Amino acid sequence: MKIAIDGMGGDTPENNVDGAIKALEDSEIEILLVGEPEKLERLLTQKNYDKERLSIIPSEGAILDTEQPAMAVKRKPNASINICSGLVKKGIAKGFISSGNSGATFASSAGVLGMFEGLTKPCVGGPVFGFSPETLILDLGLNVDPTPKQLIDFAALGVSQVKTLYGVKNPNVGLLSNGSEPNKGNKLVKESFELFEKSSINFYGNVEGHDIATGKVNVIVCDGFTGNIILKAIEGMGYVINKFLQKNITDEKYENLINKIAENTNIMREFGGGPVLGVNGIAIVAHGASSPTGKNFQDLDLDTAATSQWAISALDQAIEAVNDQRATVGALQNRLEFTSSNLMSSIQNNSASVSTIRDADFAAEAADLAKNQILVQSGTSMLAQANSLSQN
Repeated sequence: MKIAIDGMGGDTPENNVDGAIKALEDSEIEILLVGEPEKLERLLTQKNYDKERLSIIPSEGAILDTEQPAMAVKRKPNASINICSGLVKKGIAKGFISSGNSGATFASSAGVLGMFEGLTKPCVGGPVFGFSPETLILDLGLNVDPTPKQLIDFAALGVSQVKTLYGVKNPNVGLLSNGSEPNKGNKLVKESFELFEKSSINFYGNVEGHDIATGKVNVIVCDGFTGNIILKAIEGMGYVINKFLQKNITDEKYENLINKIAENTNIMREFGGGPVLGVNGIAIVAHGASSPTGKNFQDLDLDTAATSQWAISALDQAIEAVNDQRATVGALQNRLEFTSSNLMSSIQNNSASVSTIRDADFAAEAADLAKNQILVQSGTSMLAQANSLSQN
């Protein structure tokens, strides 16, 4: 299994090299280290590694954190992140990992790999709190100003992920708000609430911040601005609590408990990164200050082998979720065709006045169908990827 690593991304390129070498401990992995050959070769000179399973793929520079991501991705076609995306697109690598400019990672993966049919933007999400490990939050930072329609898209992606990863047959979805009542929230939340109620998604309603910790719903949807603040607030809280416990509890018998609390309040470290959801390939986003192993809180993320195998496994399990989604859409299509047929018959035969036709019901059926088509399109693309991966 070949994995591409953006060797030029992140705050410390040495960590990318050390992480690549660490990943070779898994005998099934080959690493394609993408970057400027002279810089990478200099970093590798004093390292002991299997040269048969680590190759340098040349690129021209990197996209800096100070650059506007979308413009830089177009302006620098040979930048390391674009080369990584290209390797996945051509089927040379099963997936790629980058701790560089996250916006560039999103832009490159969406532009080069393409997105699931029906989506306008990808998103990033996952479990962020270990005490409710099967609650996913989307979006965690990519889309700071999404539309209500895009929140529906994110919910569809989240539902598909929960079905695939945790085997939940009918995941429920909550909208993050400042109150559980339907009339609470800002303009985005209120408008989205109406769309969610009309969709066929198993919509729980509004959820509040404290519901993240209780696992009340399987998927929590919010804008990326809010989601990123939540993620980093939980990380910061975990760091402070861990330091407090280490300072005040010196009995070694509590060491495992303290470490467990640290893990549960920094779950992103344990996953090693987060997948970009909605693109036709495996793209993992890691923190800019990632350590080689991802086991240091202040350095975060990038356990390359574990992360990539987790992502590929998720794709391999997509078949069951796709079948469930197809069945749901099939039923909706039959209902929609029946309603449409009755509508045309009533008009042509003048058997009823147009005013008696239930336009609102027909529109609701169409809205339900559209939302479920997104689920099927997302799942179908994941299935195609899984089939492709299994053949390689």
